[in-house]
Amino acid sequence: MRNNPNVYPAVAISIAKKKGANAVWVAKEVEDYFAKLKRDIFPPEVNFRIIRNYGKTADDKINNLVSSLLAAVLTVTVFIWIFLGWRAALVVGLAVPICYGITLGLDLFAGYTINRVTLFALILALGLLVDDPITGVDNIERYLRAGRYPRRHSVVMAIGEIRGALIMSTLAIIISFAPLRFITGMMGPYMAPMAFNVPVSVTVSTVVAFLVTPWLSYKLLKPSHEPTGYDITASGLFRVYAALLKPLLHTRRRSWIFLALIFVLFLVSMLFPALRLVPLKLLPYDNKDEFQVVVDMPEGATLERTHGAVRRYVRLAERGPDERIEVVSGLKPGEQVIVAKR
Repeated sequence: MRNNPNVYPAVAISIAKKKGANAVWVAKEVEDYFAKLKRDIFPPEVNFRIIRNYGKTADDKINNLVSSLLAAVLTVTVFIWIFLGWRAALVVGLAVPICYGITLGLDLFAGYTINRVTLFALILALGLLVDDPITGVDNIERYLRAGRYPRRHSVVMAIGEIRGALIMSTLAIIISFAPLRFITGMMGPYMAPMAFNVPVSVTVSTVVAFLVTPWLSYKLLKPSHEPTGYDITASGLFRVYAALLKPLLHTRRRSWIFLALIFVLFLVSMLFPALRLVPLKLLPYDNKDEFQVVVDMPEGATLERTHGAVRRYVRLAERGPDERIEVVSGLKPGEQVIVAKR
């Protein structure tokens, strides 16, 4: 330290939160507390620096996920507005926060907190939970346009017609995601929120599709009777779809060729991970601009020996950045300094 004026003695303090505590609040309170110590207690030559703040990292990632969730809800609502009208979009848009509100309430009772994994599960479930309200609104609107029954009877008939399909689709999603709950080891805590939130949210969406969506549709949708009755073949979407599908169904040979092409594309997509053409990674890398140093000294090592080992690393680091993982040589038996830059 005498030879290098830029090296100072330091004390490292690691602070962890209790289970169930909010990491963002804990980090903010620690920052405020040390700022108070610096102002009232520390002498002028004593400084502090926060070198790792997982509370800020968690806050940034949570904010990004919340914005992504809001953007996804807005995108879904806009697309429904384009194809089904603003009233139908309003019905589905109101059903989404109802589903999320009930799901988050059940999360609270089940002991889950709002974190990155929970929000990811909710974003994943968004594309699934809007299916039931969209299907209900579309069929209700079809019955109202036909004008064959009174308005209230049309709503009941429309929901009753798709009752079986909604229940079976919900059961299929539950069967697909429920086994994630039985994953053990390190990945268990990451998979458990998805195994809970996705089945719960789609189950809630089915209940909402049977109870809330018909009521909202009855209040918000206006029957627009077609002069000659509802004719789906007159819609632009049907014409586009028919133009794409009719050539494929024109002959049996074309149908089999199309199915074979789909099968070939499926096999090609399966070869991508098998041949390592796409990266296989379950969790993203924690990209932080930092060095991580582990000094493993033998039991009973003195402070002077430990300081000498660390000084060897300092001299290595002063030579410039190195992306490789290196082991500092020249130490005594039992001493090892591992330097890793992420």
